[in-house]
Order: sequence, then structure tokens, then C-alpha cells
Amino acid sequence: MAEEKKNKIPFFFWEILLVLLLIGLFGYIQEDGDLFFHGYSPHPFLALELLIVIRYGLQAGFITSLLLSAVYLISGQLEGLLTSYFWTLENFLVPIQLVVAGAVLGEFKDRDLERVRYFREKMAEKEKKLKELQESFQNLLIAKDKISQRILEDQILPFLLKQLLENFQKSSHGEGISHLFNFLENQMEVSQVALYYKINHQFHLMGKRRWDDLPFQLTKEFEENHPLFSKALKTQKTVSMKDLKKGEKDELVFVVPFKIKEETRALLLIKNLPFLHFHQRSRDILDFLSILIGFLLEENHPAFPPIF
Repeated sequence: MAEEKKNKIPFFFWEILLVLLLIGLFGYIQEDGDLFFHGYSPHPFLALELLIVIRYGLQAGFITSLLLSAVYLISGQLEGLLTSYFWTLENFLVPIQLVVAGAVLGEFKDRDLERVRYFREKMAEKEKKLKELQESFQNLLIAKDKISQRILEDQILPFLLKQLLENFQKSSHGEGISHLFNFLENQMEVSQVALYYKINHQFHLMGKRRWDDLPFQLTKEFEENHPLFSKALKTQKTVSMKDLKKGEKDELVFVVPFKIKEETRALLLIKNLPFLHFHQRSRDILDFLSILIGFLLEENHPAFPPIF
């Protein structure tokens, strides 16, 4: 495509051809045998030369002067309008005028075009810098908002955690689970969550929210289909989708183990979490809850907690 564009005939050639045809037509209408007005001064070719130079610059003007000079000399020779001896100043006066006019005016035009290009480049650089500054300023505002939000959250979060733990400690297990789910929903926009408690070596459902297709008891099949569940049991640490190996898939987003006397006695399963909250801070909150709620359960936990 670029090669085709490079080899394309410049547009000013067609302009020259059109004007030459018009000049030749007027010369033919006069019926004096002089198609290209050899007897006129200043010659009409000078006007065409000036137009091309003003529009396209030195290079186009120089090419135009050569073409027009060739047309002038060849047509004059064929029509017998030149002097008997070809190489005379009289015959070459118009071609010399064309070349000089093209060179002088073309030089001025090229300098003008160079200044225009220079200022356009400077303007483009200024616009680019302005755009970069605007983007930087916008990013700065976004960062400021995020920092302000983070500061606000960090100021409020300890109070909310303290309130959650107090409610969890004072309430029955059913109410405590409800407080836990409310906290996760408000702070992390968790919409699907469940809590399982270990009874007689099996994890039984204690509570859930907006998650209907959950089994009452976690079986071996459930463990095989949910690698995060297995990882949480093995490591006794909070695991997320980021901990999955290549090729592993799981509908769960987080699995949080609650340890009682160094044994995982409860599991918090989170299925649906907005991408906005899928970051290290969410994991830190869940780790914190895992430790503290595990400690509270260790202090006072029922052998057979109620099912919700």
C-alpha cells in the first residue's frame, strides 16, 4: 500500500496537463498557428509556474519549470516560431525566466513551509504534553480519592471489626453467624457465603446466605471438585483463586479456615465476590477474622452447634 502511494503520480502533474490543454485550446481558437503563445510577454507559462510554486514548493516548481520549458521549446521548434539558430538567448529567455522564478519563489515557499512544519511540530508536542499532564492530573485525582477512601476505611474498619467480635461473642451462634455475614456483605460486598462446622470428622452446614445449591454435609466428592477446599484444609490458611495451580478450576473465591486448638473446626466459603474487592486487603481482613473468630470459638464452642 505504501509502495503504491509512493509511485503515484503527483497531483500537480495533472494540474499542469489541464492548464496546458486549456492554453493550447485558446491558442488553437486564435488560428494564428501559435498554440502556446510564443509571441507574448510575459508568457502565460509564468502564471502557471507561480501557481504551482505557491501551492507545492521548490521541488514541484523546479519540475514544472523543466516541463514547461520543454513544451515551450519543442512546440516552438515544431511550429517554426523560434529563431533559425536554436541555441540563442532569445529562444531560451522564457525557459530561463521559468527556472529562475521557480527557484527563487520555491525557496521562499519552502522556507515558509518549513516554518509551518516547525510550528505544527511544536504545537503537536505541546498538545501531547498537555494531554499527558491532564492524564497525570486525572490519575492524581483518582489516586487521591482512593487514598482518602482507604484512610476512611482504615479508620472505620477497626471499629467495625471490634463491633463484630463483640456481637459474635455476646450473641448465640446463629446471631453471631448473621453478624459475620452482614460484616462481609457490607465491607466486601460478598453475596454468596456459607459457614461449615466440623462435627464427628465431617463438616456440616451452619449457615448460608443466597447460596441454595449447597450440600448439608461436605463430602469427598465436594472436596475433589473444589481444590480450594482441599488447600485450605491442608495449609490451615486462607486461600483464594490466586492459589490455584494452572489447569485447576473452582467456583469458590475464598476459603477461610477457623482453627480451634490447632485443628480446622470451621470453614467459611465465599463464592461470589466483586472483582473490585479481590485484592490483598480483602485477604488480610479474612485472615484477621480467621484468627479472632477461631480464638472466640476455641474459648466457648458447642459440641453440636445449631444448624441454620
